[in-house]
Amino acid sequence: MASTFITQRANVSIRDGVEPDTKRGEPLPITHTSQCTELLKAQKELEKVQEQLNKEKENFKERMDAFKRDEDRLREKQEELRKNVTRFAKFMKENEAKRKRAEKKAQDEQKQRQQKDEEILNLKTMKHDFEEKRTKMITSLDEIMVYKEYLELVHEVSEDFQEVSDILMRSVYIPLPFPSILHL
Repeated sequence: MASTFITQRANVSIRDGVEPDTKRGEPLPITHTSQCTELLKAQKELEKVQEQLNKEKENFKERMDAFKRDEDRLREKQEELRKNVTRFAKFMKENEAKRKRAEKKAQDEQKQRQQKDEEILNLKTMKHDFEEKRTKMITSLDEIMVYKEYLELVHEVSEDFQEVSDILMRSVYIPLPFPSILHL
C-alpha cells in the first residue's frame, strides 16, 4: 500500500472529500491521509505482524519442545535398547558357555560309558575264564577226591599208618598218576 507522509498543509479547500484540481479545475478524490492515520495503520499492522510473529514463535517453541521431548524419549529408548542388547549379548554368551559345558559333559559321559562298557566286557570275559577254570578245578577235584577217599579208607583199615600224610610220604617212592594229590 502506497502511502505518503504529509509534512505541511496544502492551501486547498476540501469539500465533500474531494480536493479541487488546480490545473484543470476539477476536484480530485482524496488519496492522501494524515501522518497520524498512517502511523496508526502502521502500528496496527505492526501489532498484527508482531502478534503473528509471537504466535509463530510460540508455535516454534512448542514444536522445539515437542522435538526435545521426542529426542529425550528417543535417547531413553536408545539407552534402553543398548541395555537390552547388552543383556541379550550376555544371555547369548552364557547360553553358549552352557551349551559348550553340556556338550563337554555329554562327551565325558559318552567316554565314561564306553569305558564302563569295555570294563563290563572285560569283567564278563574274566568271569567266563574264571568259570571255565572253576569247572576244570571242580572236575579235577572230583577226580582227586577218589584218591583221597581211597587213602582215608586205607588209613582206617590199616594199622601201619596213623595219618593220611604218612601214606603220602610213603607214596613219594611210588609213582602216582596225579602228583597234585600230595598237596591235600
